[in-house]
Amino acid sequence: MNQPRFYCREALSPGAHIDLPAPVARHAVRVLRLPPGAAVVLFDGRGGEYDARIERIERDRVVAALGAWLLFFFTSRYVSLASMAAAIAVPVTMAVQMATAKTWDGVLLGFGILLALLVVVRHRTNIQRLMAGTESRVGTKKAS
Repeated sequence: MNQPRFYCREALSPGAHIDLPAPVARHAVRVLRLPPGAAVVLFDGRGGEYDARIERIERDRVVAALGAWLLFFFTSRYVSLASMAAAIAVPVTMAVQMATAKTWDGVLLGFGILLALLVVVRHRTNIQRLMAGTESRVGTKKAS
């Protein structure tokens, strides 16, 4: 089954959290009855098209998270690199949104940074293998 596609005038970028425009959000929730976690495609009319997931549904808005993990995975074929990039994208996106809204929440941002650091620390052996060129890629056979 095809994923629903929605036009967003807002600039789209991997890892961003986008408030869907009100008419789009209404259509997604009331007509298509999409639940949180549903896969959708967002496009900006300028050639940008991104896989996203409905992150949360609130009374007047729907927030979709763009797939930073998918972007890095499909461009590099390294699961570990995609996981680290997605983890780093979370606090970066939080900071951008807080700056845009001019409402800073240091505790929430600090927690996001801490989680991203924990993911990177847990992947330190993967980082060493990436730097040595020995990290395995999805879709390639292991040398015997």
